[in-house]
Amino acid sequence: KGGDPVTAVVRKTRNGIVVSDRLGDANPADGLQDQFKIVEDVFGPGHVVVRRQLAGVEGHSTVQALLKMSRARSWQAFQDAVRDYEWTNNIVYADVEGNIGVQFSARLPNREKLNGWNGQRLARGWLGEGQWNGYVPFEDLPTILNPEKGWAADSNGRAIDPEYPVRAEETFSPPWRVSRAYDLIEKSPPLDVDAITKIQTDTVSAKADALLRYLLDLDYANPQSAEAIRRLSEWDRNMDVGRVEPTLYSAIELALQHRVLNQWGKPLARDSASAVQLIRVLSSEQRDQWCDDHRTDAKETCEEVITASVDDAMGALSTNLGDDMSEWRWGDHHVVDFNALYSWAFIPVLKDLFAVRVETPGGDSTLNQGASDRELDLDAGLLKTVDFSHDHGASFRLVADLSDPSKSVMSFAPGVSGNALSPHWRDMAEVWARGEYISLLANGDSPKTVTRLVPKER
Repeated sequence: KGGDPVTAVVRKTRNGIVVSDRLGDANPADGLQDQFKIVEDVFGPGHVVVRRQLAGVEGHSTVQALLKMSRARSWQAFQDAVRDYEWTNNIVYADVEGNIGVQFSARLPNREKLNGWNGQRLARGWLGEGQWNGYVPFEDLPTILNPEKGWAADSNGRAIDPEYPVRAEETFSPPWRVSRAYDLIEKSPPLDVDAITKIQTDTVSAKADALLRYLLDLDYANPQSAEAIRRLSEWDRNMDVGRVEPTLYSAIELALQHRVLNQWGKPLARDSASAVQLIRVLSSEQRDQWCDDHRTDAKETCEEVITASVDDAMGALSTNLGDDMSEWRWGDHHVVDFNALYSWAFIPVLKDLFAVRVETPGGDSTLNQGASDRELDLDAGLLKTVDFSHDHGASFRLVADLSDPSKSVMSFAPGVSGNALSPHWRDMAEVWARGEYISLLANGDSPKTVTRLVPKER
């Protein structure tokens, strides 16, 4: 902005746009070019890196699909709309006739399953590897309509069986959230509005339960580590804002991921999905081979690595939060910031006047999700700073009762105005953070301001 025009040459191949070009002398190297040099080092001069994707290359009809979905009045009309929806999602459906369903949506390239290749790693395109052979027909995508159990649940989980003949997107969530939803649904009949709100705001971590079983029966020489494990053994896995156990567990998980998975000089672990691999390691018959630190001459066992990881976590927490473990409340560190998206949001004094900051329960693997994005320092580890900020989760929650829409409820953070100068800019932040709801359909007695959007007169 404000500079001279820049001319960039963009090259295309049959497999997509070249992304390893320098885009002309006017665009200085930004560090990415060094990452592409390995391609020429391995395959020789003249080889390039290309990327083929739907967005910007093939054209999109997703906006039209959303409009059609909002007007659909039957399962058939809904499916006709989803047919044009090109992103990879599991879309749930319900109507006033009592029908429920889930439709896997994707404009899914038909690629051969080549040695486990899934489109996320380089393929030798000049040899024809990984080429797109059209798209998977919509009729062949997974779908569920009126299952016998009488309900359907989804939490960004895996919708395609590993035996599915075409390789699909693999950024689905780990199984802990959807398994927790299944468990609560099966134990919570009847599934009325109140029951669903409790399920949506549940903060019990099934992931913590899966990982802690490998930690609780070991001996810890460090008194602080032993006390932490004692607390975790009595913990109900509820990541409540007032508890210290979520802080203990989260720090230990990061320390353990770093010691086991990040010892190879590459950032293999940093988030909830990494815990899947960590648990696979700890449950493997070859676990000690994985846990052994290849950088030392000694042969470390998983038990030794686990106790050392707990010591690492306690050391980081003590350094950053003080020695009093009882003060390490989860809510003090698991906070979400909503900033006004105006020019003053970046001015040191003014931005604090409009920022909304609330503590929240939950974690990256609870139904009431509060995941953290973190920078990884391979030398300092995942606990370089004790930061469990809530960066990703559900800002809008809705429970729709299609038998009686007046019973439908919602919550939206930080408020519904979207304007930092409005009194309603942050008036729902605490309501949302506490897992509470308000009526979706305001009635005539509502004291809140009503904004009506009407078509412009022609």
